[in-house]
Amino acid sequence: MLTEKELNAFLALILKWCTATGCSGRDFGHVFKINPNTACRWLRASRGHATVSRLMHVQVDPIKKSIERMNNHNDLNKDVPYNTLRDLKSHAKRRALVLTLIRDTSPKK
Repeated sequence: MLTEKELNAFLALILKWCTATGCSGRDFGHVFKINPNTACRWLRASRGHATVSRLMHVQVDPIKKSIERMNNHNDLNKDVPYNTLRDLKSHAKRRALVLTLIRDTSPKK
């Protein structure tokens, strides 16, 4: 189970990522294969409008690693990937592009 400090760091990470990419809570839930209601609750908690009492490392670690890899890729490419995502009006296109970004930044086997 995450400590309170780890929980707050994770919530801050997902809020920053969703803001940078323009992804909604439902988009976030879709691309990371979590219940959309859970994703929205996490984002509300990150803004201080709800609480999340506990999260497990098994839930959080894959999401955290994916976001960190995408953030590194975005930084190397001077914010072009996230700006492109944020400018998309279609949620379906945004989700597809995020899934492609996740795939492209994943470690190769």
